[in-house]
Order: sequence, then structure tokens, then C-alpha cells
Amino acid sequence: MANGTSLFSDTEWTEIIESLSLSIREGQIMKGLFADKPDKKIAMDLKMAVPTVRTHIGRLFRKLDADDRQDLMLQVFKRFRQNCKKLGCPRQR
Repeated sequence: MANGTSLFSDTEWTEIIESLSLSIREGQIMKGLFADKPDKKIAMDLKMAVPTVRTHIGRLFRKLDADDRQDLMLQVFKRFRQNCKKLGCPRQR
């Protein structure tokens, strides 16, 4: 998010990354996508090439059966909510 806030806490990100079986890199890139960063900024932050970022994004699409970035983010949020509901998350009330 542009103002420095995050949709998910650090603990929630850890749970998301683990529950979706994401690699550390995929998790970092996912965080960048949720922060609305362009590929070039994600690449600079992670000290990697832009094509490498895009390769990871493509893998995320396949892993989560997403068609585009919006769908990818929706799938992550949907799965987070489902898992949260199972655990009695306070956001569900």
C-alpha cells in the first residue's frame, strides 16, 4: 500500500506463505504485489533482474491458478479468509 500500511500483519504473511507453500522469494514478491509495486521496484528491492521477478510471478499464477495479478491477489485473500475462518479469526466476526 502506498502509505506504508499493509493489508496483512507480519504474522499473517508468514501464515499465508506457509499455507500456500510459497518459497521465500515468492512470498517476498507477493508482498511487493500487495504493496502495489511495479516489477522494476520489486526487482530493485530484492536485488534481482526484472525478468526473474516476472518468472516468479508466472509461477505464482500457476500455483494459485490465477489469470492475472488481480486474480492472484484475490486468490491469496480468499484463501487467507478461508483459513482464518477455520481458525476463528476475529476478522470474521
